[in-house]
Amino acid sequence: MTTSQRIPASSLACYAYGRTDAPPLVLIHGLAEQGAFFWQALIDAFADQYRIVAFDLPGHGSAARPFTGYGLKAQAARVMRAMKSLDIAPAVVIGHSMGGILAGRLACDYPSIISRLVIYASPIPGGIIGNLPLLWHLRWEAARQLIPLLFPGSGWIMSRLPADLRRAIIAETLHAWRVPLSPAKRTAEYIHRSSQNDPRALADSLRGLVIYPNLRRDLPRIAVPTLIIAGERDVLVSRSMTESTAAAIPNARVALIPDAGHAALIDQPDAFIAALSAFLVG
Repeated sequence: MTTSQRIPASSLACYAYGRTDAPPLVLIHGLAEQGAFFWQALIDAFADQYRIVAFDLPGHGSAARPFTGYGLKAQAARVMRAMKSLDIAPAVVIGHSMGGILAGRLACDYPSIISRLVIYASPIPGGIIGNLPLLWHLRWEAARQLIPLLFPGSGWIMSRLPADLRRAIIAETLHAWRVPLSPAKRTAEYIHRSSQNDPRALADSLRGLVIYPNLRRDLPRIAVPTLIIAGERDVLVSRSMTESTAAAIPNARVALIPDAGHAALIDQPDAFIAALSAFLVG
């Protein structure tokens, strides 16, 4: 069964798949992604085993764009309320990139709503000063795509650009980030869906979830079984960053996907699904 809906008073939308009587599995996408489209390979693999809910975060996909509430704790509270309103807690929660940061915050602040946690290709923030090593790691061609969005008002400026120009900027960003790793998988539909999201929400989400907060100091509070999964050729999240995240969480393991980048699920879906399956039954 597949359904979609907006969740009242939450600024979120969600898409539901699978069996309503199965254990819940929650998917949280990353920056400039959309829940149902980005996770399709995972949804196809697990829809017969789980009740899957893929969220669209504020300003992404079909979700509303509020004026405020883009900070990490506010976003975590929003997702928590949505999960409870849908009666899908506790759940396996999987978050990609920015969504993995949000999933980690959920596990710290609301441990009772998460049974297992998967942090997928996430650059765990350490506050403005603590994030300097993250920027140092990035190649210039990847970092320069982020810098304009750090300034207040940048999202509004981008929203005033012609749609074709915004689409070209998104396409160049995906190319610089190697998302997906293979240019053949960086399809017109992938670029189109990435460019559909509200630029103001992208800028506010980047600052509120990735740049300003300090999640790194709270990682030892995560008590649920955790999988840290990433592509070995990710240009945004290095292997050392992935391993340091796992080392900070008491009950965590690492899965590195060969020949995959920041979107390992799309680059190598079979290997990704195999690693995730081993964790879920382990």
